[in-house]
Amino acid sequence: MDLLEVVLFLLLCSVALGWVARRLNFPYPIALVIGGVCVSNPAREVKNPKVDTAPRTPWLEEDRVRALFEHAPEESWLDRRNQVILLCLFLLGWRRAEIARIEVEHFSGTTVRHHVKRDKAAIVGVPKYLLKQIDAWRKYAHITAGPIFPRGPDDDRPVSGKIVYDVVKAAAARVGLVQLTPHALRRTYVTLLSRRGVDMRDIQLAVSHESVTTTERYQKADRAAQQAPGEQLSDLVRRKE
Repeated sequence: MDLLEVVLFLLLCSVALGWVARRLNFPYPIALVIGGVCVSNPAREVKNPKVDTAPRTPWLEEDRVRALFEHAPEESWLDRRNQVILLCLFLLGWRRAEIARIEVEHFSGTTVRHHVKRDKAAIVGVPKYLLKQIDAWRKYAHITAGPIFPRGPDDDRPVSGKIVYDVVKAAAARVGLVQLTPHALRRTYVTLLSRRGVDMRDIQLAVSHESVTTTERYQKADRAAQQAPGEQLSDLVRRKE
């Protein structure tokens, strides 16, 4: 068998394996590996290597929360909108996509309805201070229906999750919190409420976690950070002064 025949044979094997893989709904690169055409998964060979990045901020302590809101400008239309977006993220504990979808029609008295994962509806209470700020924003921006957070004064489309993310990153950069993300504000909401004695079940309902176990993960992470269990062994290694 000469070189040309070998190449044609391998090509036919590849085509046959591809046909079988599609028939069986089986990943084609894996079929090549199993068939002996390739030594390793060719799809993995073209992936960019993972790059180590700085760790993200897990949550904010109370002094950082104050700094985040104290340094927020309120001069322009966008400044005012972005400030209320930050308040909603922190005081509701919602995901950024959920904040982006808030509409005037979702409010009823002191409650607000929103759609969470798998398009499930949830109704939660809104803090009085936040309601006051939302009402002030709506009057300023002349918002009577539709999205609470439009993209611009002349653009009624709701903001996207990406815009909410950029709002948080810009606010964080002003106070030196370059690794802060919208989800860190969600963790902050759970962590600080837990510290203040709010029942974990109530927090779970507020942030729309399907299981209280998910909510408790935030509490456990904070507990480990506060208690520093290794402190109990410090006396074994502490040098005498």
